[in-house]
Amino acid sequence: MENSDTNKPKIIYVEDQESIARLVNFKLSKDGFDAPGQGWNVSIRGVKSNDEVKNIPVIMLSVHGEEQKVPQAFNSGAVDYIQKPFYTAELTTRIRKALA
Repeated sequence: MENSDTNKPKIIYVEDQESIARLVNFKLSKDGFDAPGQGWNVSIRGVKSNDEVKNIPVIMLSVHGEEQKVPQAFNSGAVDYIQKPFYTAELTTRIRKALA
């Protein structure tokens, strides 16, 4: 997992729908973030064990809001869990907060 621009703030988001991931990537890139997206098949713990990216915050995006999913994401190392649908302004605000 390589980061393309070292000058941009970095965030990793996990999104399970490719079409949404493309839109999120476009929006975040436009807003000045280096934000590689990962599919839900990627383990947050696996990302966090990678020395190159372990200090980059991970945000989960999901339609699933079941009671057990949210704490599971946080316990795995996510800094935020955003349930879909969401507004892009909410996403960028929460990313800025995670990076602060």
